[in-house]
Amino acid sequence: MSMFLPEQTQTQQTVDLSSSAPASDTSQADIALMQRVFSAAMKSPSLIPEGFMSYMLDWIQTQRLSIPIGQVFGFSRFTAQQANATSFDSGVTTTTFAAFSDGPVLSGLGPGNYVVIIACDIRSNSGAAARMGYSVNGGDPDAIKSCTVQESVGFISAAQVAIERLSDPANTLTAQRRIDVAAGNADFGFRSITALKYANL
Repeated sequence: MSMFLPEQTQTQQTVDLSSSAPASDTSQADIALMQRVFSAAMKSPSLIPEGFMSYMLDWIQTQRLSIPIGQVFGFSRFTAQQANATSFDSGVTTTTFAAFSDGPVLSGLGPGNYVVIIACDIRSNSGAAARMGYSVNGGDPDAIKSCTVQESVGFISAAQVAIERLSDPANTLTAQRRIDVAAGNADFGFRSITALKYANL
């Protein structure tokens, strides 16, 4: 391992294993040697023997090392993104999901695994459920992942949490609404979509 230390290009140094020095001294010497080796390797990685690199890669892959994500090269900090809409959408009668006229729409989400939180103020006059869900990249919303309110006199605040795996280079979540039966209507107030990325693909 020490063969690519700068001073080894001129003189091959050896460690006298027959020395009667205490084990603790030998251990400290080993640590000092490793520090010098890795310091030299970082400065001149081309000098690292191929066999040593292969061994290290195999060792890392089998040891399941716990590495802080912030130390992974190219990592961007996970952040929450949110889109809101404050206008009212009144008298909704459609029994199929359709987008609101003014959102919210949350776009520009990179690939990854996300916690998606949607929230909405809903008043249902339909005698059945009124829902706000979200479309992923233009697809149909999943009713199971929607905010749902049964028939109500006033507005009720509802929220829903779901897990989404977004694989496109850029992804869009679009709020949509519907009622479950045509005999009535529903009103939708404040609406929001929040997406928190928790893992890369």
